[in-house]
Parts: sequence; structure tokens; C-alpha cells
Amino acid sequence: MSENDNNSGDDQSTYETPATTSEEPGTPDGPELAGRGVRLGAYLVDSLILVIVFLVVVASGFWITFDDIIQMGTLPGTNDVLQVMIVFIVVFMVINGYLLVMRGQTVGKLMLGIRIVDS
Repeated sequence: MSENDNNSGDDQSTYETPATTSEEPGTPDGPELAGRGVRLGAYLVDSLILVIVFLVVVASGFWITFDDIIQMGTLPGTNDVLQVMIVFIVVFMVINGYLLVMRGQTVGKLMLGIRIVDS
């Protein structure tokens, strides 16, 4: 072995892995940013509302096609399911899109007192 082949483990790098912090980000001159917990809470409220809207859309679509199922003896087809999904997406986008554009808040953000602001 040559003099330069020293693999004994003593030759470790002096650089350390950067330490991680769990501090909330902030802006030096701007408004205080919402914490992770508050943002998660707003997301959960928005998700719950999303589930409720979805159930209403599905239930209304189901009852409309329920008579067809009884009369024809078949399950809803792909077109029926696709129509329910399209209605759901449009309703969701209209509700959240309107609130975000006009107020900078979804219902969940409004309930928890946070909003989206321009930087």
C-alpha cells in the first residue's frame, strides 16, 4: 500500500450536516405568516366541506338515476358518473375560485382567520 491509501476511518470530513429547525417562517417587514397547524386546520375544514359538497352532488345524481335503475334494472353508466363528477368539480371550483379571488380566503381559511396575501 502506498502512503496515500489511508482508509482507517480517521479521515472524516470536517463538514457537518446542516441542522434543521422547526421554526415557523416569518417575513421581516410583512405580515406574520400562519403556522403549520392553522394551515392544516384550514385544509381539513376545506376538505370536510369538499366531502359534504361531493355527497350532495352524488346524492342528487343518485336519486335522479335511481328511478332509471328501478325501471331499467341496470346500474348507472359511465356517462352518469362522469356527469356527477363534472358537476362536482364545477361547483367546487366556483365556490373556492370566487372566494379566493374576492377575499383571498376559502371557507376554512375564513373560519381560522387566515388569508392569502400578495407579497
